[in-house]
This record gives sequence, structure tokens and C-alpha cells, in this order.
Amino acid sequence: MKAVPVALAAAVMLGLTLLASAAPVAAAPARSPAGLLVTAIPPTLPADSAAHEAVVVSLVDGSGAPTLSFSNLTVYLSSSNATVAAAPASVTLLAGQAFVQVPVTTTSAAGSTVFAASSAGLASSSVRIDTVPLAPEATALKLFLGPPSSVVSLTGEDEAYAVQAVGAGGNPAVSQGGTGFVITSSNSSLLPGTLSGTIAPGSDLAYGEFQVEGAGSATLTALAPRLATGSARLSMASVPVAFSVTADPPYLTLFETGTVTVSVTVLGMPFPGLTAFVSASQGTLVPSGQVSLGEGGQATVNFIPSQPGPVTVTASSTSSLLGALSGSATIVVTQQTSSTTGSAPVLAGVDIWLYIPVLAAVIVAAAGYVIVRTTLRRRKPTPEDEYQADSKA
Repeated sequence: MKAVPVALAAAVMLGLTLLASAAPVAAAPARSPAGLLVTAIPPTLPADSAAHEAVVVSLVDGSGAPTLSFSNLTVYLSSSNATVAAAPASVTLLAGQAFVQVPVTTTSAAGSTVFAASSAGLASSSVRIDTVPLAPEATALKLFLGPPSSVVSLTGEDEAYAVQAVGAGGNPAVSQGGTGFVITSSNSSLLPGTLSGTIAPGSDLAYGEFQVEGAGSATLTALAPRLATGSARLSMASVPVAFSVTADPPYLTLFETGTVTVSVTVLGMPFPGLTAFVSASQGTLVPSGQVSLGEGGQATVNFIPSQPGPVTVTASSTSSLLGALSGSATIVVTQQTSSTTGSAPVLAGVDIWLYIPVLAAVIVAAAGYVIVRTTLRRRKPTPEDEYQADSKA
């Protein structure tokens, strides 16, 4: 008889497995900006009394992963040693941009300084930059990316780079007659083709920006005639955009009113300020037409059915940052089933799909119990069973 509890336990476990598989998947955590990241491209500059786009400021979330802001951010900058190099007091990181480059002006004095960046409500960040005299002859190239780990921006370029000519000791070196270079990528799906540029005569640096074709990682390599190559690793993350239309409840009678919620999230964060156009294949939406998704990135409208049958509620929106977005939800409208006028059926407004896993678990448990009982009843008695029966008689 031990087979019965074992079979029942197995059936219960199977039912629990069905329930677990039907449980909703937890949403990805919102990647809200938590701090700044300052990158130097390059960390060593010539002491040449010139301006260089050498500081790159970007955003990270609480775990240090790159992220974006949906509003303009003022970033305040300072230099610990302005006699070596200085930066403007502030710059603006625009909404949807992955980074902002900061011009750094060096002096003729060699030395080092620390550039710090801060913004209200965000953790600050800093980076050290050294300045040295220019070496007389270039022997190699160095490639720097800022930030080396980033996300695809919603507007503007995705990444900044600097190509630097260096001498035998690794310090910045003069490009006597100018140096043309190309940058190749090990991942053509991330950066197809090549980038090209020129280090001007008498300089050691060339800056540029570029867009990527998608998420992924790659090794970028800078090449120029008669110079050793330089490389850097790039990692780019996608920016997931979710535009959803949900109905609550998805089943109505003619005498009920439901709600439809339109929402948009980017990187798991509510995207504010969009306007969506909402329509239904039948019935009435209140309000109808254009609705504002507001600061929370969502709007709720009421739906009043006019006849039985499936109803499609559609929403669409266009944004300069996100482009065209659209989504829809289906509501099933049924006739009134109660004989009492004005009263709703017992299950009206209840999503019966939520009970399917429970019903499945009960059915599996019952079936397992019946199978075990039937098997036991059909089992023929063994000689040991007959002996015990005779002895009792």
C-alpha cells in the first residue's frame, strides 16, 4: 500500500510544477541612473597648451552597468590642478544620450590633475590625467574608447574614440607630416565597415564619434602605415523598449466597464511625456483619442462595450527618441447570463485563465489516485497473501 502515497505525492508535485510554470515572470529591474562614470581618452596628454576632448562622462545604474537618462542632466566639473589642465565648470548630458565629451585645456607645464564630475542625486566620479612633453617621433598608435562599456543611445552618437600617436616610451609623439589611419572591428554586426581619420601634422591626437549597428562586443584596431597598431575592447548593450496595452479584466459582460492601461518603459524605467492615440474596434473609450502617458509613463482609460464579441483596443505613439510605437489588447464581451436583470454572472470580471493551472493540478492528482487504486484492485494475490489469509481463517 506504500504505492498510493508515493503516487499521490508525485501527482501533487506535478501539479505544483504546473502552477510554478504558469507563474508570471518577474520584470527586469529598472536601470535608473545612480552615478556618473568619467573616462579619459587618453589618460596622458601633451603639455601643449591646447584643447583636447579627453574627458567622457556617462551614466551607470546601481550595479555599475551603463544606462541612460530621459532628462537633461547638468554635470559639474573640477580640476584638482588647474596649472596642469582645466575643464569648463559644467556641461549638459542631453536626454537619451549615452555620453558627453568634455574639452580639457592643458598648459605648458607637465604634471597631473584629477578631473571630478558630479550631478544632483548621482554618485560622483573622477579620473586622473597626466601631461608630458611630446616625443619627437611616433612609432605606434594607441586607441581609446569612451566609455568602453556603453548602451546604444536614443539620440546622437553611441561612442567616442581617440587615436594617439606615441613614441618608443609610450608617451604622446608628434605626427610630423600627418598620419592617416583606419579603425577596423572584429565584429562586423556591431560596427560594419571601417572608420577613418587623420592625425594632423604637428599633433598627436585625433578624436571622433560613431554609431553602432546593435548590441555586442568587439575589438577595435587602429592601423596606420609604418606604425604599430593599437586596439581597444568595446562592449555595447541594447536599450529594450516595451510599449504595452493591457485590459483589466479581459472578459466583460455588456453591463460592465473595464479599464485599458497603456504604458511604455525603456531599460525597465517608465518613459515620461509621451502622447498616445487610443481606439477600439467597438464600444466607447473614456477618454478617447489622444491621451497623455504622463510622468509615470502610463495612462488608463475606461472601456464601455456596445455589443458582444471580441474587441481590439489599439494604441500608438511616435517619439523623437523612441520612434514609432504600437500595441493592442483583446477584450471578450459576452451577453448577460444571469436571469436577474442588472446582476452580473458569478465569474463576471474574473480572469478564468488564472484558474487553469489549479484545475490542471487537481485533475492530475485525481487521475493519479484513480490509476493507483485501479492497479491495486486488479493485482492478483501472491502465495504469501493466500497463506496469511488461510492462517487467519
